[in-house]
This record gives sequence, C-alpha cells and structure tokens, in this order.
Amino acid sequence: MESVYHAVMGCVQQLLSQNINPVVRYKLLKDIAGYSAEKPEMKALKEEVLKSPLVAELDEEQQYDGSWGRLYSIDYSVKKKFPTTFIAVDRALYIGLDKSDNILFNAFEHIREVFQHKARVPDRGEVNERWPALIQYQIAAVLEKIEPYNEYADQVWHTWLYIVQRVFREGAYNYEYDRKAQREVFSITGERLVPLPFEFLLLRRKDIPNRLHQPMLDYCWERHLKNGYFWPEAKLHQLPAFYHQKTRRWLNSFEFFTSFSGNARYLQGTAEWIMNGRNENGMWDFGPQMKDPFGYFRYLSTEGWKKRQNRVIDCTVEILVLLKKYLDSNQ
Repeated sequence: MESVYHAVMGCVQQLLSQNINPVVRYKLLKDIAGYSAEKPEMKALKEEVLKSPLVAELDEEQQYDGSWGRLYSIDYSVKKKFPTTFIAVDRALYIGLDKSDNILFNAFEHIREVFQHKARVPDRGEVNERWPALIQYQIAAVLEKIEPYNEYADQVWHTWLYIVQRVFREGAYNYEYDRKAQREVFSITGERLVPLPFEFLLLRRKDIPNRLHQPMLDYCWERHLKNGYFWPEAKLHQLPAFYHQKTRRWLNSFEFFTSFSGNARYLQGTAEWIMNGRNENGMWDFGPQMKDPFGYFRYLSTEGWKKRQNRVIDCTVEILVLLKKYLDSNQ
C-alpha cells in the first residue's frame, strides 16, 4: 500500500511540474493531494477553472430548467455532448464544480423538483412494481453526489439502510429476507426485486454499521465473479493486458469496489495490474485503440486526444483518482 501511495504522489508532482491546464491542476491538488478548496491559492485556481472551455461547454448545453434534456436514459439516435442530465452532473463534478457554482446549483434544483414530482422529464420509465423504488434511489443518489447529506436523499438512504440491515442480519445475503423487506417497504410481491443500491448507500460509507461492510463486499464480489458487475467479461480475477480496447470496463469494476472499506484483500491484484500498466515515464496511457463509451465524462483535455500527451494526462489523472480511492478505503 505504501508503494502505491508514493507512486501516486510522485506522479502528481510530475504532472504539476508540467504546463497543464487549470482543470487538471485543480483536480490533482484537491482530489488527490488533498488541498482544501478554501485555501486562497485554490480559490484563485477555481476562478481559472470556471473560465475553462470545459465549463463553458457544460453551460452552453444546459437548458433553461437546469437539465441537459433526458434525465437518465440515452437517446442513441441523437448525437449530444451530454446525452443525459446524470452524465452531465458526473462531468461537472469530475472537472471540479460543486453546488456553489451556477451549473450544479441549477441542476440540483431541477433534479430536486423531479424527485418531488414537481417537474416532468422526457424519459420513458418502466412499467413494473419495482420501478418507483428504483428510480427514486437513482435520483436521490445524484442529489447526494451534488450535496452530501441533503434532506431529500436522507429518507431514501435510511430506508435502504434498514432493508440492507434486514437482508444481511445473519452475516450474509439472504434472498428471503430481501424479499420480505421489500414487500414490507415497497409492497413488492413478485420474485424479482429492486437491486440493492450499494453505490448509493456507500456515498455515506462512514454511516454504515461496521458489521455490514464485509458481508456487503463479499456478496458483491461473489456476484461479480459469476456474472461480472457491469459487464460479463470484466471480472477482476481475470485481467487482460492493460492496453486493451475495453480496459475501462475493468477499471469501472475496480472503482465500484473501492467504495467498500477494507477492499484490499480482493483488489490488491488489480491494483498491481494497474501499477504495472505505467509507461516508461511512470504515466498511464490507454492507447489510441481505446473506445470511449457514449457519454464518457472523464476527459480533461480541451484539445481532444489527437495529441498523445493530452491522452496520457487524461488517462493518468483518471488512474490517480482511482488509486486514491483505493488508498482511502483501506486506511
């Protein structure tokens, strides 16, 4: 773990010594080096971030109601920079914006009104008994990302914590307990249940009772070994060559598991795979063969990836963020 920490911090210093754009510099200092956003030099740097073309494109695409069109479902027949409001929010957070900035303030207000059924969205929901509970926690999770511990997400979070406590009360996942709890809370009568919202719950990781952390992690790990968590092939005990067209699928799985406390017993091998993926300069480069999914929000270059150096910086920052999450969750 110590070697990973030193590698991460050494890489941060190496990048900071270069002529990088303000968004990259701000992200390195705040999210990885741990600088407070309240420091005078960080406030000055934030002003430069707000003038960035990366912020301007979010602002230009945002609609008058605070949304970017569809809330959560992508219309693949339409080419948009930000195909959903959820993706645009993730993008805004990734480049350093917060609720004090107009873009996310307006987005929060729109999503809050949707949450409270005061605003409608163009998305077409599913017609089944699980859908109301599913979309409720998905919307609450986005509100929680923008403003941690907000009052709107609070009740939803505690409801699901109650369910998870029931489900894992004997130290392992129990389908019958899950079914009974969801019937009690949501009146779900069928055999298919709402997937437990681990990502949402783990946004308040410190508030989850210690006895639940390992059982939840074990359950998710075993589930991912059987079917993958996001994609069937992206199993973290079967790692491809690092320079692979779909490397990000394994990185997304890794990121999900870094949300759990004490994940190193499962993720150590993946962390080593990531560390071994560095190039001769100690940086990461996914290569030109990498295919970005529609709606990818982690680029930081204002000039795209035609220049290799831009790609290297973007890939390296993405990896550094993941490794920092890994380190923080294993303290």
